[in-house]
Amino acid sequence: MVKLTADLIWKCPHFFNALKERELDLRGNKIAVIENLGATELDNFPYLKRLGTLLINNN
Repeated sequence: MVKLTADLIWKCPHFFNALKERELDLRGNKIAVIENLGATELDNFPYLKRLGTLLINNN
């Protein structure tokens, strides 16, 4: 069972897509639980302020 944590987000591949938006690739992680990311604190880690779209499909 894998949890979606700030540490997992930091380690996953990320890039800019064709629309010049940031994209995070979480494929293959088999995430079962989404942890409260608001309570997580890391140095030099953004608080997802620019999150505009979240697409979730059969993960």
